[in-house]
Amino acid sequence: MRLKSVAIALSFALFASAAFGQGAAGSAAPAGSAGTAAPVRPKLLGVGGVVFSTSDMAAAREFYGDYLGFGQLPGGTVAAKAAPAGAMLFKVNDSQLITICPEVKGTAQAPTGRLLRADFLTDDVKGMRKYLLSRGYEVLAAISEKDGDRSFLFTAPGGLNIRFVEQTERGMAARGKGKYLAKSRLSDRLSHVGFAVADIDRARAFYCGVLGFVETDRGGPTWIFMTFPDGTDAIELMLEMRNPKNNIPPYKNHFNFDTGDIHATWATLESRKLPAGCRIEPVVKGKDGKLLINIFDPDGTRVEFIETYVREENK
Repeated sequence: MRLKSVAIALSFALFASAAFGQGAAGSAAPAGSAGTAAPVRPKLLGVGGVVFSTSDMAAAREFYGDYLGFGQLPGGTVAAKAAPAGAMLFKVNDSQLITICPEVKGTAQAPTGRLLRADFLTDDVKGMRKYLLSRGYEVLAAISEKDGDRSFLFTAPGGLNIRFVEQTERGMAARGKGKYLAKSRLSDRLSHVGFAVADIDRARAFYCGVLGFVETDRGGPTWIFMTFPDGTDAIELMLEMRNPKNNIPPYKNHFNFDTGDIHATWATLESRKLPAGCRIEPVVKGKDGKLLINIFDPDGTRVEFIETYVREENK
């Protein structure tokens, strides 16, 4: 049993990051030497998925599969084979996955709590790795094609483990096109991921200054919303004042789904059984006037559903 636990822990660690806190280093170096053109940043297209841990796999399966209605990839698929032992993969659309991993007892918490990784889609993964290196960031992980797509792992300033992914004809999006897309799913688009950072200004300098994200909104000094430079998906930096190695409030790390009708989404949720240990909050109006619902999974991770437009009465 001990050898099995060690194997699972090792698989999980390699999947989430080359090593927590060791995928990126320090500040940026000069972008190129004399007479050498600096590499240009490849396109960053959007969110490819999120990876979270859970303390209860059965409860998480009930929440993401039965309650939210997402289809689970069977074990024989390319993406599932590349995932760590015991992980569950739920398909949002042909390009996006929610991956839920079993919590490994006795291991150090990731700097971003239960959010173990976010996948960022790019059109050139080799170019992205070269670009980060040219900016003085340490990239310990080599490029992998384990799941058919090209990718590498990188730990950003602030601790978020990012997997940069270039989807190929041999990867999940192409080989699984149109498959495992449950009709019961409440949304077909994961539009943003939010995560805790200890130093919001340092994090902003990296995401905006290096990766090219565009700030579109902020809540004073506590959160910043920014869109991908070459797409419409977004990330949200959530300031967490406490030491990030301590327990981060699970609601800080979250992800959002789009909906065209929030009241229809609410009605569907009311018609389904809310799993034990989960909770849902009533429809509220957000800062931007859009209506939204906050739902919390068995571990308290927040899942948002936000209407894609502002209703006339809320303008």
